[in-house]
Amino acid sequence: MMKVNAELFLLTYGAIVAQIIEDKKDIKEANETLLKYGMAIGNRLVDDFLSKTDLETGVTGKPEAITQAIAKAGFKAYLGLTADAKFIKGDEMEDGIEPSREHKDRAIIEFPGKADRGKMCPVSAFVDIPEHLRGLQYWGIIVGVMKGALKMLDIPVEIEVTKDSCVGDTKTEFTIYFDKMLTHTYEGRKIE
Repeated sequence: MMKVNAELFLLTYGAIVAQIIEDKKDIKEANETLLKYGMAIGNRLVDDFLSKTDLETGVTGKPEAITQAIAKAGFKAYLGLTADAKFIKGDEMEDGIEPSREHKDRAIIEFPGKADRGKMCPVSAFVDIPEHLRGLQYWGIIVGVMKGALKMLDIPVEIEVTKDSCVGDTKTEFTIYFDKMLTHTYEGRKIE
């Protein structure tokens, strides 16, 4: 299998997105394609990630541990980037009724924006989304990679780009909403 260097991926990410926009001619279709590509990558990366990291045995399914693994180890291993991460505990389920999205366990993973030139994320460093493409989910491949990898571990999530330096925000921020409480343990490596 051919391997792609992290620096090459980071430098060509914008070109990949631009080509998908050109091919699809519709922002909604382009967004779906970006997510689909990312999910396919994430499905394959998860096994590689678990086998190559020096994390201890058995993924516990704890959202706090998963958050740190994505932000500190995953982005570092595959893109050479380190993100800041925090976990926010959601409300408990009452009488089997799942809490609304805003009240679920969630993680916030954050990259510095363009104002912080020393630490900015190279994926978006020189990107400004023009007005006619404002519905574009520029980070779709990255979101798809996270979602695809977690799906392979049977961890259902919703991921939203809540702040985007490509459209004028001071930083880029992903919010990962964990869809249900995770109670099982995976054989292999432990993330805590």
